[in-house]
Amino acid sequence: MKQKEIEKLHNLDDSNWWLKARRNLLLKIMPEKIKTVFEIGAGTGRTLEMLKEKGFSVEGLDSSKNAVKFAQRKGIELKHSAIENFYFVKKYDLVLLLDVLEHLEEDSEALKQISKSVEENKFIFLTVPAFQFLFGPHDKLLYHFRRYNKNQIKFMLELNGFKVEKISYWNFFLFFPSVSIKLFKKFFYKNHSKAESDLNELFEPLNSVLYYILKFENFLISKGINFPFGTSIVCLARKK
Repeated sequence: MKQKEIEKLHNLDDSNWWLKARRNLLLKIMPEKIKTVFEIGAGTGRTLEMLKEKGFSVEGLDSSKNAVKFAQRKGIELKHSAIENFYFVKKYDLVLLLDVLEHLEEDSEALKQISKSVEENKFIFLTVPAFQFLFGPHDKLLYHFRRYNKNQIKFMLELNGFKVEKISYWNFFLFFPSVSIKLFKKFFYKNHSKAESDLNELFEPLNSVLYYILKFENFLISKGINFPFGTSIVCLARKK
């Protein structure tokens, strides 16, 4: 991720509607009896900071030196490494990959390696961008290799020793306006060097309205509803 995007992430981590809603989603469907959490691609560390404040033992890694520096200022134990070069020396109750898998060229191989870091009968929680037809400037700017559908995620997880406990598309209620914006950008920014990511500061009260729409969606997902489409996929899987 470019330095500009790292700084933007750091500045918006606390307030941005989408980032806040993703953390809320994690808390809504997080399994019970979790003590240790490891986040891969932890960014500037806000999710781990939140979990640490709630009493969890947290660690993580990120491939960006600048992101690691921001996280370490928050008191988060974050290592600088790409997942492909990282050797796990212990196992965890919960491993997080929040919009990380799409950055990995060998995604299934990465899941095979990551499975070794998860305690038997414990969990992996991931989110990924959905639907390849939406692949556009945002994805290219953030060095994504692909977007996914639910069947692809289920297949890869089961192939690498996990049983899917919960999977749903996410950002269902905002799907059509989000798709309209993404397709417009895909057409407008044919020169991708001039494009910006979708992570931007929004004025209030729009930022709060969008957050509460997703928060309501999180509540429905936590009650067992699985949405048929959305701009992202959320999945909780247990190691066999």
